[in-house]
Amino acid sequence: MSYFDFFCFNSINFTAPVNVTLNTTSPTLSAPSGNTNCGGAVQINAQPTGAGITYTWYRDNVLLSSGSASTYNATITGSYKCLVNNPACGTKMSTPIHVNTGAPIGTATIQNVTICSGTSTEVACSPAQGSNYTYQWKRNNVDIVGATNYSYAATLAGNYKCNITNACSTITTNTVALSVIQSPTAVITPPLSTVICTPSSLTLSANSVANATYQWYRNGAAVINATQPSVVVTTAGTYTISTTANGCNTISAPVVMTSSAGPSSAITSSKYPLICAGDSVFLKSPSVSATTWQWKKNNVNICRSN
Repeated sequence: MSYFDFFCFNSINFTAPVNVTLNTTSPTLSAPSGNTNCGGAVQINAQPTGAGITYTWYRDNVLLSSGSASTYNATITGSYKCLVNNPACGTKMSTPIHVNTGAPIGTATIQNVTICSGTSTEVACSPAQGSNYTYQWKRNNVDIVGATNYSYAATLAGNYKCNITNACSTITTNTVALSVIQSPTAVITPPLSTVICTPSSLTLSANSVANATYQWYRNGAAVINATQPSVVVTTAGTYTISTTANGCNTISAPVVMTSSAGPSSAITSSKYPLICAGDSVFLKSPSVSATTWQWKKNNVNICRSN
């Protein structure tokens, strides 16, 4: 094909088109004789193969070798993968393949060696092999029912270890120890009434714990200067107390307080406050539903005056 440039008075020629295909396929690994050879070796083959391609082999993410060999003889149980460098297509990592040549490999670890009661910490076998291994966790040498994953949420003090089984045999991991500190109790004593009659107040009290610190909360926000086992409340809301001792913290169940305006105590008189001896005066307070009265004289209850 030709193109005439009117400005330069030159003829420009284009080459024939070339089709380019991009190979995005990841390299693959296979074990032609099977993934298990107890007491022997398992041959692993990498694809693709060809001139100029190099292969870097790993077991459980640890570098093993690098070079032009597209095969590797695995003599140790583990998860193998290969980084394939193809000059024509770039460098890509294969999907791992797991092989068994003997006993499984695993180490028990623990997230926290000390926890508070009511919480948990994870004990785990590393590396995790999913469906390639089966697991059974033990506490103080006794099987934990249902603890058959590579990790377990431990809540009780004791010594933990795990039996790991593959196609060749079973091993028992090292032991990890867990200590549990007893969390303090935090219980609010049920008040005689949960209604605050404004402008009055009520007192909420919780149990005392030796060497503990306290913080009261209303609607999730800390109440200022409320750091004792009891607190005087004047406002409706949801109250809790946080008790901390020996590094462990417990939050109580909530108590919901409501408020209501108290009845009016204004008194009216049928006569002037000054009366003559032998005379009487009629005193009256406002009538309010669901209310009881007790009349007093000089702060002493008057019998049958309600």
